[in-house]
Amino acid sequence: MAPVKFCSILALLMTIVYAVNWDVQTDLDVYVHSDDGYYSWEILTEYRYNACTMYIVNMTSQKWQDESYVDHPIWWHFMGVAVPDEDNITYPDAGFLFIDGGSNDPYDEPPEENEDENIAVCIAAVDLGVVGAYIKAVPNQPLIFLNDPQQMSRKEDSIIAWTWRTYIDDPTPDPTVILRMPMTKAAKRGLDTVTAVAQEKAPFTNVSRFMVTGASKRGWTTWSLSATDRRVIAAAPMVFSLLNFDQTLMAHYQSMEGAWSFAFDPYYRENLTKELFNPKTHEVFDIEDMYTYKERLTLPIIEVVAAGDEFFLCQDSNYWWNGIPDPKWI
Repeated sequence: MAPVKFCSILALLMTIVYAVNWDVQTDLDVYVHSDDGYYSWEILTEYRYNACTMYIVNMTSQKWQDESYVDHPIWWHFMGVAVPDEDNITYPDAGFLFIDGGSNDPYDEPPEENEDENIAVCIAAVDLGVVGAYIKAVPNQPLIFLNDPQQMSRKEDSIIAWTWRTYIDDPTPDPTVILRMPMTKAAKRGLDTVTAVAQEKAPFTNVSRFMVTGASKRGWTTWSLSATDRRVIAAAPMVFSLLNFDQTLMAHYQSMEGAWSFAFDPYYRENLTKELFNPKTHEVFDIEDMYTYKERLTLPIIEVVAAGDEFFLCQDSNYWWNGIPDPKWI
């Protein structure tokens, strides 16, 4: 077969995207909603702002893998849960969650009273008349993987790239090694914690529906949480427009005239940019690419795009916008 014709067939196959609705249970669903016995939370302190109490919480979301795979398997997060006074709650069943990143270690101190995040979330909660919250350290990082010959202390894309390489190289791969699993579960446990803390401290609340948001990898997690937890009724993913991986990644490659942005360096270092036609890469994409879940994404979505992040093209949405149900805005 002529090389050009063969490449054309491969490109056509890459445009076929597996899609799931709520009737199909995926590996991501199973992991996110399973109870591993590690979930817990504790209120550390509280702060008062105008018409609002901010509860600072230490929450353990899960045990991801074990010490034979990664040096930090038990994930924990500082959270802030802002509960307006009863007279300032308009929607006692509603809340919002901001998914944040950052690093964590056992010596980290809880967020202090005058940190911007505490003040901003309290102001927004009172203005909206709902319970508001943030969750930090999604993902927990840095991480060192035991079978990494470099024993590199990894963060962000370097972690994601390593988990993709681990899956692809394993003859009998375990989908739970992919970082989308624990990141989404951490956010899901964040929702659980918001409801529980608010109900304990303000019994007049019963938070059962959420708007969620986050940026970059947390924008990715905003998409994946929206696709796996029906309590999410609105979403504003920020700085993550990479859906429909096959077409968007091909567009990235072509726009650079056969090269990749420096932002793809962690994936390049793991030789993942050479694996786009590997069937096992497409197994990873079935989990990681939120376009797979487009039939579930019927909630209102505001996609916030940033032009200064060279991981993304400004025209990324051209490759998935029409496939995502309305209502949506960009």
